[in-house]
Amino acid sequence: MYVKFHHYMLSYLKLSSYIGQFKKWPVHVCDTARIDEGFFSRWETRTYSSDDSMRMQQSLFERLCPLLIIRLLPLRVFNDLNSSVMYGQLNNASFMNEYRDVNLIDDDDSVAAFLVNRAFSKFEFEDVRKLAAELCGRIHPQVLLPLVCSQLEHAAESQDILKIIACLFSVCTSLVVRGKESLVHPFVFQIWRTIEVILLWPSSDGDQVSKAQHGCIDCLALIICAELQAPESFKDCTSWRSDIVIQNGNCGDATGKLCALRHVISQLTNDKSEHIPGSELPDKSCEPVPVPFRLCMANVLISACQKISDGKKSLAKTILPCLIGSAEVIKQPEIRAACIQVMFSAVYHLKSAVLPYSCDLLKLSLKFLGKGSEQVL
Repeated sequence: MYVKFHHYMLSYLKLSSYIGQFKKWPVHVCDTARIDEGFFSRWETRTYSSDDSMRMQQSLFERLCPLLIIRLLPLRVFNDLNSSVMYGQLNNASFMNEYRDVNLIDDDDSVAAFLVNRAFSKFEFEDVRKLAAELCGRIHPQVLLPLVCSQLEHAAESQDILKIIACLFSVCTSLVVRGKESLVHPFVFQIWRTIEVILLWPSSDGDQVSKAQHGCIDCLALIICAELQAPESFKDCTSWRSDIVIQNGNCGDATGKLCALRHVISQLTNDKSEHIPGSELPDKSCEPVPVPFRLCMANVLISACQKISDGKKSLAKTILPCLIGSAEVIKQPEIRAACIQVMFSAVYHLKSAVLPYSCDLLKLSLKFLGKGSEQVL
């Protein structure tokens, strides 16, 4: 009841009242000093005394409190790019070009700077990092995505798994919260390219790299979901593979140039005609797309089927005809099995949207059930 009442009251407060409360922001956040390596190491390894335990729990509480308060703010508070309280120097292009290292941005510069530092700091409580990364997703895409793009690239170069996961979580939240507004941002394609790099890393079940790759898979799936919910922005899918040019970090205009779903399907089926210039994947003159990467693409499609709300018919219409035709000609058993799993997932999650393809799916299922000696499931 209290929560309902609280949200009821918040809906009647003016935007200015929120900003007014945060004018005292620096006074409060400066009281929570950054965690040093020694403190963080003792917390991670649980090598501390009972007195230290109380102090660490208190520190965790103090670091979570400001984030929980920020979580109560409506999204429209984050829309004011001219607010010095919310964005400070983070919306200053020249400042951000000079200070790509988030550790050089003071917490008390703005609310956004505070969130960014908590999410991407090298030494931070896991609960604090997760909540801060989630809240970063509410930051306006014009500020968030260029910064996250840079941080993700640096994290991939150093294989900083914690920062990679935080970056991906913030992008995922941004796609869910902002939808098309985030999707059409020019840096989305560059983020996609970095994700491809991470998905090409060798990994094994349960290791840290595989955790980062699961985040990559979810991020690509949410890009697909956002794309399907804003189809008018991406009518020209051919430009996904031919018109995007990345030069000196300038991604150009992403609008009308992104066809994520077709690209993922082409990588799964190894359709070399869909190669993207600038992609980290082999082109048609080189070796085929690695099998582990193709399996990741299958998992992206499965994740998209699970996450999609609007656009189920478009998803089914794009996935199923292609995979139904490809499943019979793909030679690698594990890839063929992955295609079958994607189709089963589509049937389960997309429900009535797959009805136009039900006869073909039934025939394909019966055909493979008759081949008991082959790996199809």
